Amino acid sequence: MVKRGLGKGLSALIPTKEKVEGLVKEISINKIKPNPFQPREDFDIQSL
Repeated sequence: MVKRGLGKGLSALIPTKEKVEGLVKEISINKIKPNPFQPREDFDIQSL
């Protein structure tokens, strides 16, 4: 017996999100909060 798939493709099981390119949103600097789960604590100022 031949095993057959669903025949609808992977996207039928796992929907893909549309890519939004070029979206830039300006927010106030005071709305930016540090991520408490960020493993890095020291940042090289020159690389920023």
